[in-house]
Amino acid sequence: PFNTFRNGYIVEYLVEKNGEFAPLDNRVLEALQRARYEKLRFTSLDNFLVQIDREDREKREKAYKLSLEMKSDFYKKWNKFSTTKTFT
Repeated sequence: PFNTFRNGYIVEYLVEKNGEFAPLDNRVLEALQRARYEKLRFTSLDNFLVQIDREDREKREKAYKLSLEMKSDFYKKWNKFSTTKTFT
């Protein structure tokens, strides 16, 4: 049959590595599991770093808006003080 190798392995799936096909035995399954784990780990790490960058950007934007509001409030009070000489 098409899914039988010369050495007797009966293969359900073929794994291509460096252009060669490997029989699907426990060693290959373990290698696939390790590769899948590493990919998921780095994918989740990348997502985590993107989330941290997004949160930092949002914090910077909020801080900038707050500083503009505080500066505006200060100038309003300063103008009131300079015209009326009363500080509230």
